[in-house]
Amino acid sequence: MDLTVVIRREGNWYTAWAADLDIGSQGKTLEEAMNNIGEAVDLYVEGEDSVPS
Repeated sequence: MDLTVVIRREGNWYTAWAADLDIGSQGKTLEEAMNNIGEAVDLYVEGEDSVPS
């Protein structure tokens, strides 16, 4: 799955936003922010898979 993710430095934190899913996360480092947004997207997708049609 290809997603657009915007990562910005805000003070001492990096914020990450997966624009296509409107999911956000953050981290103290760029790497942490990238890992956290990846986990948030994974959890979102898992939740969508468990919703009955």
